[in-house]
Amino acid sequence: MIYVVDTETTGLNGCFYGDKIVDIGIVGVDPERKSVIPVYSEIVGYDVSGWPDSQKDAWIFGNSDLTLEQVASGKPLDEVIGDVRLILDGHVAASYNEAFDFSKFLLQRPWSVRCTLAPDIMLRAHRLVDGDFMFEDGSTSWPKLETAYRGLCPEDPAQLNGPQAHRALSDAVVASHIMLALIDRKLYPSEVEE
Repeated sequence: MIYVVDTETTGLNGCFYGDKIVDIGIVGVDPERKSVIPVYSEIVGYDVSGWPDSQKDAWIFGNSDLTLEQVASGKPLDEVIGDVRLILDGHVAASYNEAFDFSKFLLQRPWSVRCTLAPDIMLRAHRLVDGDFMFEDGSTSWPKLETAYRGLCPEDPAQLNGPQAHRALSDAVVASHIMLALIDRKLYPSEVEE
């Protein structure tokens, strides 16, 4: 089992700079059975009354159905951290852009998750799918999640039926199907030792 994780946050800089995870989704992927099983989804609760406008007006609140009010009444941070550690600690996990989800957030305090990281799904997808931005040298940017999904999973196994929802569980399901498509093409390991 490989756990695929996605987070939605108040910023791009990470915990060290005060950004917060406000939504987290975890999916269990069984590469042998080619199954994608939602395991955990939670809105992380905070006292938002003292947040600066930059966090209250974070990109996620204007580009998904997640609201600041939901975060204010979400499950307390300490409880979500405990849940996430219980699922991930000592196991294999991955994400679509590990440098963001894990390096900037989940491996940092207060999360401090201790898991074995499988290869970054985004970096492996880039072998087959170009990003949206072209550089002068002819290379492209990393592909956005939806771009990689549309390119590698045209049959829409995650049943998006439209644009990406930008919610953590939905995005983790999409990333999981990208992983399975890469495993089928022998571009992603079907097994990672813990």
